[in-house]
Amino acid sequence: MELIKNIKDSEKKAEEIIEQARQEATEQSEQKRKQREEKLEKAHQQRNEAISKAQQQAEQQAQAEAEKLKANLQDELNKLHEETAGRIDSAVNKVVEHIKE
Repeated sequence: MELIKNIKDSEKKAEEIIEQARQEATEQSEQKRKQREEKLEKAHQQRNEAISKAQQQAEQQAQAEAEKLKANLQDELNKLHEETAGRIDSAVNKVVEHIKE
């Protein structure tokens, strides 16, 4: 009888050990899943931050380039106006003289 009792106790302990191992495996699996999700979320946030930073830099560069082009265009326009101002006055004078004749 003692042997049967020992066998049953051993079986019960074995079942408890197996159940505990299952619980630990489930807990570890859940922890690893949560860690993967956290890493994935962190990577997603870093990606979004990098995209946002790149967009800001691109906008700043585009704004600077637009301002530079605008300034260059204004300079060219001023130069053209200066070059043609004398010619316009001369042409107006010629037309006025021609009308007077």
